[in-house]
Amino acid sequence: RDTSRQPLFQVLFNLANVRMGNARWEGVVATSLPLNRGVAQFDLTLSVGLNEMQSDLQMVFNSRLFTRETVSRWLADYIQIIERALDNPQ
Repeated sequence: RDTSRQPLFQVLFNLANVRMGNARWEGVVATSLPLNRGVAQFDLTLSVGLNEMQSDLQMVFNSRLFTRETVSRWLADYIQIIERALDNPQ
């Protein structure tokens, strides 16, 4: 274990079931923008955003621990699991 990292947890799964889109107030329009922090806060973070129209997946990872190919494979596996669960919900 790397003692410079958060001891409580090192992997985060974030599910956000929220309405996406632009917020509107009188005279103001707010638009959501992608956020690039530049560094991973945890060893691995999977964020899933759900709304009526689409699902967004984002995986942020420590590149010293994982390769882009490995993370891409994990995302493909995750999508396959979700698709199979939707095809056979019981």
